[in-house]
Amino acid sequence: MTRKRYNTSIVKPAHSIISEVMGSNQWIKDGMTLGAILNHWEEVLGSNYRSIKPVELRDGRLLVQVPDSVWLNDVQYHKDWIVSKLNEFLGAEIIKEIRFYIK
Repeated sequence: MTRKRYNTSIVKPAHSIISEVMGSNQWIKDGMTLGAILNHWEEVLGSNYRSIKPVELRDGRLLVQVPDSVWLNDVQYHKDWIVSKLNEFLGAEIIKEIRFYIK
């Protein structure tokens, strides 16, 4: 029985394939980043912000749901602080803009 030989010039390790896919699909990176933000939201911003919820991250723009106009006014006032804390947690300036909407 002969062993099948693979052309090693085209065979790539799994980690390099995953990196290539991640690099070419920004929506995958955004989804993973949003997941990290969701999992650590209260830890990063504090328990006072548990009433608001990030729902989407796309191309550096974070969309956050707030329960009412009182919250909307409060988070608009603290917008720069929220972006700063989240980027500090992420270790890079990933969030460029944050938008809020009332659900």
